[in-house]
Amino acid sequence: MQSAFRLLILLVGLSPFFLFSDSLLFRGALGGYAALMVFVVAWSIRPGEAAFLATLLKPAVLLALVPTVWLLLQALPIPFDSLRHPIWISAEAALGRPIGGSISVNPGDTLIALARYLSVLAILFVASAVTIDRQRAETFLFLLAGVTTLLAALLIIHDLGGFVFLGEISAGGARTAVAGAAALGTVLTCATATYAIERYETRRNRGDFGPRLFITALTAALGAFAVCWIAVVFFTSNGVIFATACGVGTFILIAGFRRLGVPPRIGMLLMLVAIAVPASMIARDLLAHTPDLTLRFDTTSSKPALELTQRIVNDTGWLGSGAGTFSALLPIYQETGQTIVAATAPTTAAGLLVELGRPALWIAVIATVAAVAWLLSGAFQRGRDSFFTAAGASCAVLLSIQAFVDASLLKSTIVVLAASLLGLALSQSASRTLTPS
Repeated sequence: MQSAFRLLILLVGLSPFFLFSDSLLFRGALGGYAALMVFVVAWSIRPGEAAFLATLLKPAVLLALVPTVWLLLQALPIPFDSLRHPIWISAEAALGRPIGGSISVNPGDTLIALARYLSVLAILFVASAVTIDRQRAETFLFLLAGVTTLLAALLIIHDLGGFVFLGEISAGGARTAVAGAAALGTVLTCATATYAIERYETRRNRGDFGPRLFITALTAALGAFAVCWIAVVFFTSNGVIFATACGVGTFILIAGFRRLGVPPRIGMLLMLVAIAVPASMIARDLLAHTPDLTLRFDTTSSKPALELTQRIVNDTGWLGSGAGTFSALLPIYQETGQTIVAATAPTTAAGLLVELGRPALWIAVIATVAAVAWLLSGAFQRGRDSFFTAAGASCAVLLSIQAFVDASLLKSTIVVLAASLLGLALSQSASRTLTPS
């Protein structure tokens, strides 16, 4: 498993380079690399680890199959006019002959999106497999915290130095991904600080985690948190600040309830109430129709991009236009001679709504809530290693809110970091001495 762990470390360490080139070629290379890691894991995993991992990930695998099946159905030819996208019916009328249409306006793009989705699942699986071991999990947490802190520092230096290589905040490009990484870094550095406290309490009598190491580790973690927090508060949008505050708040509440000795069930109930507070702030806007909920909290995209996306959303049917096809719809909705105002949807949620359909979006939201509840349960049931799963649950809350704020979840850098973190959280959500529930 050490070889697979090294491959994963290399991927996470090189993930910032996707900021500067996130083309189809590089995404294809990412998918191939993910497949290689899966092969190495399958070749080297020990039977005991494989059995534990299979039990632990069984609910996640069943949940992951639903989008896989839906994306395949979108790409396959369908003989029923009521299910096909209207663009195929219009093409048949123009050509005067039948065409094998599908739900997707571009089945090729949808199959590419499916391959990308499978590569994300592969990264999550590999991260779960290699971090079953506690020492590797600790090392991997430090790596994730370090990469996100460096990206947060990059954002600060970029803006203070007047550089332009990351683009503007409204461009939806590299800068959006860096802001998302800085937000993740705030939670990850909280987890590393908690690690220092937990290990000092449990290992100081053995001499392998003395006061000097404790002070060094805690100081480094708090300094890294300060860098990430400054980057978020002073160099990102209000929506990212709100999402980050929710993520950090979730982690602090989990850690606080555990310190107070709150029973797991009571802690879960209190956490759900706490999470419902930001949800209630969103719920008051649910009855409004314009702009759509998936666009309402985006304060950085240009007005033409939001208006164009709103028109696409208004015309989107329940089945969507096909995964990965948002860019294919842009020429249809733009006026002649109009400059393309966006390459992707302004927010991740808007992109999911257009491509997968509104029911699929809300099913994804419900699935995310279930995943957060699962991770929260694992965090409250674990002992000294609960900060791994607490970080995963907190980042899941953060990313869920941020999906309605910007398009950072569509960037490969964030995809790699988020999938790796969630894999780490899943692997540590139950003790190997116990049967996962």
